[in-house]
Amino acid sequence: EFASFKRTYISLWGSITYVLHAIQNLLDYYGIPLAHVDGKRIADLAQDELTKPSREDLLACITDREKVLPYITIPSNKYSGPKGPEIAAITIQSFIRMCLSRRWYVEECRRIENATIIQTYWRLHLEYKRTKAKIEAHKQQAFASWHKNMADFKQRWPSIKSNRRVEIHINSYSLEEARRLTIEKLTQRENLQISRIFSVKDPNIDVIYVSPFAISQEIVEYYTKVLEIGDIENPASRFTVVYP
Repeated sequence: EFASFKRTYISLWGSITYVLHAIQNLLDYYGIPLAHVDGKRIADLAQDELTKPSREDLLACITDREKVLPYITIPSNKYSGPKGPEIAAITIQSFIRMCLSRRWYVEECRRIENATIIQTYWRLHLEYKRTKAKIEAHKQQAFASWHKNMADFKQRWPSIKSNRRVEIHINSYSLEEARRLTIEKLTQRENLQISRIFSVKDPNIDVIYVSPFAISQEIVEYYTKVLEIGDIENPASRFTVVYP
């Protein structure tokens, strides 16, 4: 029968031999002593020379699969064949390599995470230094501009004070916010600076007084009367009280 099978499929014999060797290797791998194959299925499988047959394709060529499958479905059977020790050694080596590779991967991920944290904090530190330098440069520029304006103001003050002008008085305490929050009746204390309206005694000065709160009309009239007693003409038109 084998000779007749070979004569029938002589044109595919090279591919058939390849399939037979693949089936033999599969049987040896699982230590299967005997199996019967279907020549027609082997020939059909050999016609596709471009595709490597899978394990399912090879098992489909075996007619007594019910006897072969128990060897394949039980994992320990693959170590009972003639190449069992070699397969076991390869399996152990593969498992050890997997454990080592996983350990290396976990350690590498940890190192990358730590490096990322360090890089992030370092970038924040550099950005903080750059921002601080920019703020300091802006502050120095503002101070330089302020000193320039003050120098110009001092130089022009003799001519300014001889001309008519409006002074705006904003009463406040030049204290840190933490201290201002602890001062009792802060707005009332700030409003003690209302005496600045007496600057209108200079005929060239009109005053705008910014109060921290609304001042009653009686108090405004009181200060107007005081200014009138001080021989200031039309004091009601010389000062204005506003509040936020």
